[in-house]
Amino acid sequence: MRYCENCGASLKETAKFCDQCGAPVKAGEEVKKYCKNCQAQLEQGALFCPECGYRAVEDPEPTPGPEPTPDPEPTPIPDPTPVPPNPQENAPALISVGLHAFWTALIAVVMSCAGAIWMAEESSWMDFGEAFLLIGIMGLVGWLIAVGFFAIARNYQKAAQRERDPQRQRLLERQAGFVAPFGYLLALFAPLVLAFVCLYL
Repeated sequence: MRYCENCGASLKETAKFCDQCGAPVKAGEEVKKYCKNCQAQLEQGALFCPECGYRAVEDPEPTPGPEPTPDPEPTPIPDPTPVPPNPQENAPALISVGLHAFWTALIAVVMSCAGAIWMAEESSWMDFGEAFLLIGIMGLVGWLIAVGFFAIARNYQKAAQRERDPQRQRLLERQAGFVAPFGYLLALFAPLVLAFVCLYL
């Protein structure tokens, strides 16, 4: 068995260079082995130096294997951003204050005429003109209050469209639907109530 003079590794018979350290091997000559620490000659096959105890045969360095390729991190799928509901979508149309004021004005005039006719027929101290003037003032006051109710109902509807809380939104819509009919009730009954009060109370 032949050994490398440089590192002491075992050599093949036909090797010209050490396969561990690459040192050239002299053909036909006994390869001598020396301690790397104290340069003392070592016997063939010796693992440690007899002079200093230095390890003669070094373990070959492990060949580094390929580094493992880390798995690519999965790309997070972004959550779809929820679209906030638009409170103005599917919202009921706003109350037209002008249109309702027109119709309640007609109702107030008709009911004032009816109340004046009723008072003129039932009373002996008031003619139609005086009765219409008195009842007409009451009809006008009722009409103005009715227009105020329509404006309040419209404000409730606007607040409901801006509101994001569904429960609060429904409450405002119910309030708008509750206030608006009172305008028509005032225009309808205010002149007759005044006529009844003047005649029987």
